[in-house]
Amino acid sequence: MLHDFYETWYAPNNAILVIAGDADPTTILPEVERLFGGTPEKKFPPRPAIQFSPVATETLKLDTDLPYGLAFLSFRVPGWDDSDYAALKYWGMC
Repeated sequence: MLHDFYETWYAPNNAILVIAGDADPTTILPEVERLFGGTPEKKFPPRPAIQFSPVATETLKLDTDLPYGLAFLSFRVPGWDDSDYAALKYWGMC
């Protein structure tokens, strides 16, 4: 599955290059062009259409005597039966 993902989506025309530090653009950009400029572009398959439905807001009230406050964040994630759910498990999000 990882190899198929790599073969499908990894290409210079689907990448971001980050250059950090004390870099002079007049020096760095020609070097980037020399290193990556001749790499051919890749055609990508169409991305699937995603239809998000509205999310209902919800309030969580927690009576506690803790001496500090709590904050909860939630994110829209794939369901248990989705093939992308494993990525959430790996990163400890579920």
